[in-house]
Amino acid sequence: MSGYRGLPDALRQQLLARRDAVLAQRRRLGPWDRRALAADLHSELEQLEEQLDSATSATAIRQVETLLTDYENAIEAAVLAARHRRDNLRRVLWVALVVFGIVGARIAYKLREYPDVADACRSHFHCGYDGRCSVGIFVNPTLGIDLECIAVDDGDCDQACRRHGRCTVVGRGCRATEQSHCRRAEDCRDHGRCSLVADDCRMSKP
Repeated sequence: MSGYRGLPDALRQQLLARRDAVLAQRRRLGPWDRRALAADLHSELEQLEEQLDSATSATAIRQVETLLTDYENAIEAAVLAARHRRDNLRRVLWVALVVFGIVGARIAYKLREYPDVADACRSHFHCGYDGRCSVGIFVNPTLGIDLECIAVDDGDCDQACRRHGRCTVVGRGCRATEQSHCRRAEDCRDHGRCSLVADDCRMSKP
């Protein structure tokens, strides 16, 4: 028993076994939880064997036991916190899957209407008026989708450009953006709408 200074070997081994169990539990924690544990406690645990070798009184042994109890409690709290995070993550993922499933079903149902809407957009008055010849897909506040007639590129503006000088996609439709657009348009030749005003071709003031 030399070097133990009166500390019973059985008690020493019991305390060291508790220390090893605590360190093993700590290693099983994730990096986030390990960082949450007090660094000074970990340092003291690493030096616990030296403290046992120098323990010469019941008070010193109780201090070692208190240290181990504190760290065991900290480990238990970290394990519970990690479990709560996992449970919360599972709930969030479950809700997300349900929401995406509902949204996906609504989108799939709505997209069945796409060909009919596309035909309607191409034949609608607005296709030739302001280029809204293509179909746009938009999410609405109820997590569904709306199919709307919009202008996607300048190719959608061909008729609107030739007739009304609306040659450039702006927002969801075609608008006049240059004076030359208005002057080349049929509306200029037929109705005198040759002046660019804001984003439209208007009649020139006398």
